[in-house]
Amino acid sequence: MRVGIPLIQADLSGTGGWIAGFYYVRNCLNALATLPERSMPRVTVFRPPTLREPLLLPEHAGRSAWVSEVVVPGESLERLGPALQELYDRHPCDVAFPISSLPLAVMAAGAIGWIPDFQHRHHPEFFSEEERRERDQFQSYLLAHCKRIACSSRSVLDDLRCFYPDLKAKGVVLRFTASLPRQSLVGTPAPALRARGIDRRYAYLPNQFWVHKNHKTVFEAWRLLRDRGLECRLVCSGESHEHRFPGHFAELQAFLEDNRLRDHVRILGFLDRAEQIQIYRGASVVLQPSLFEGWSTTIEEAKALGKPLIVSDIPVHREQCGAQARYFRADDPGELADLLQAGWSRLPEGYDPGAEANAQGRARRQARRFGRELLSAFEDVAGNRRRGTAADAEKRLMLPLVIDLTRRLHAVEADRRARLEVIGHQGDELGRIPRLEAEVGLLRRQLDERLEVIERQGAELGRIATLEAEIIFVRSQLDERLEVIDRQASELGRIHGLEQDVAFLRKQLDERQEVIGHQAAELDRIRGLEADSAFLRKQLDERQEVIERQASELGRIRGLEADIAFLRKQLDERQEVIERQAAGLGRVAELEAQRAGYLESLRQRDRQLAELSALLEEARPGTLLGLAWPAEVRRSRLVLDRARAFLTEAPVGDADA
Repeated sequence: MRVGIPLIQADLSGTGGWIAGFYYVRNCLNALATLPERSMPRVTVFRPPTLREPLLLPEHAGRSAWVSEVVVPGESLERLGPALQELYDRHPCDVAFPISSLPLAVMAAGAIGWIPDFQHRHHPEFFSEEERRERDQFQSYLLAHCKRIACSSRSVLDDLRCFYPDLKAKGVVLRFTASLPRQSLVGTPAPALRARGIDRRYAYLPNQFWVHKNHKTVFEAWRLLRDRGLECRLVCSGESHEHRFPGHFAELQAFLEDNRLRDHVRILGFLDRAEQIQIYRGASVVLQPSLFEGWSTTIEEAKALGKPLIVSDIPVHREQCGAQARYFRADDPGELADLLQAGWSRLPEGYDPGAEANAQGRARRQARRFGRELLSAFEDVAGNRRRGTAADAEKRLMLPLVIDLTRRLHAVEADRRARLEVIGHQGDELGRIPRLEAEVGLLRRQLDERLEVIERQGAELGRIATLEAEIIFVRSQLDERLEVIDRQASELGRIHGLEQDVAFLRKQLDERQEVIGHQAAELDRIRGLEADSAFLRKQLDERQEVIERQASELGRIRGLEADIAFLRKQLDERQEVIERQAAGLGRVAELEAQRAGYLESLRQRDRQLAELSALLEEARPGTLLGLAWPAEVRRSRLVLDRARAFLTEAPVGDADA
């Protein structure tokens, strides 16, 4: 089975400004790509040279043998007739899909038309009388010419049956799904958000700025949220030009300006597809406030990424979302504000990889279902074509006349669009006038505020002159303080010299420690002499007098211990004096006197060490005889050892020295 997709149509090629039409075709092709290879139809896409976006996702490109592209030369749709007819004849097809505008050439195939919605019947206020008439005529043509009419939802099918009851059997529901490239879901959306300066939780509204998309209700809700003290961020993207109401976007901007909502609402404009997907991924919630839809691409893309939805309560949204969304009346900004206020703190921070992965699994299953439904519709039309009637042949004979009329209509339409574009630009300029008036009023208020500031500054100038005189006085004081600091720096140099003297004294103390070490060696020799204790025991009586003298000497030793404690206390007091002297910086002379005191203390210590050494020499024979008085001798030796350790281990300058 061969399927022809003519993208040489204003609504599908992107030249008419409706990008959703092209996305519809791309979603259809990617749904067919999920089918088993044996089930895939052979598809030929006729596209203009200006349309360069890929039709298949990268993950399906490896299986693209079933899709071929034919580039139709030419710069405008109105001049493509002969060339397009030749290409149609060279590439015959069984089914043409989707037919969404009057044909430019005859494609000898069973046609499936596509009616996205009947918005002009439900909201005639959004269309001129001529536009409503043209839509009715074109839809009547599709219903007469096409074997089947693709309806994107049950709501559209119900409208078809209501407005065209005699042709209701031609309608078939084909609910498309959104296909997103897997490569765009690698990593996080953080880099894209940083590039746009988006640094906190936000709601995303990705609709074109058309009247029926209902941005005004959302902006009103954001004003209410701001007045309630809630800091909620809204990010919008989409095409800003509305050909039916050229001044609409300017009115929306003026509303944001007048209500001081620029810090709360960011408008990014029309985004390329890759960036738009990242903005979707980073959103905490997606909004769809439309007054009317046939089947919302915005909702399908949000569902494919697992995003929470808040949507207007219209029948097609109920059909499309079910229990997956929260609903508000499309004309009630207060209800929308209440929904956001109640649920904002419970919304996810933004990117949710778990929800995204689960949603992608569901989206792939729905894409396969959509692909099977498309294939079934193609097979139905191809079978009916082979069983064509005489009426079908008569319709095909009438097609050249219709095509000729179509070409003329396209020429008229091109002229109308050119004029509408001029009118649109004029409307945009007119729409700028209220905004400019608001800016002038703002500038006037700012000028008044600046004049008040200038008056206050005049009063402050007198104070500045006084402050300058005070500054001169402070500078003179500062110079005097700097001289004092210089003198203190020289005193610090003297202190460094004293520190070197202290280091020298510590060195002397280390040398004395070596002497004490030699004495300890001599004590070891004394222990060796204890082996002669048997011989010395005979002389015990003779040495009794010596022991008594030693007892008296022990009394002297205890007195020395008291003297040592007194010296320690004196040294502690001297250490406190030294610390106060170091903090004062002006008492260097006292430090020098203290140094002399330290030297005298060292001399006293030397004398005490000499006396202790003499005592040890005298006590040595008695310790060797220490059988009768071992406890008393051991206590004497313990006292001597402690005194020696204290006098040798305490460094010069310590608090205990």
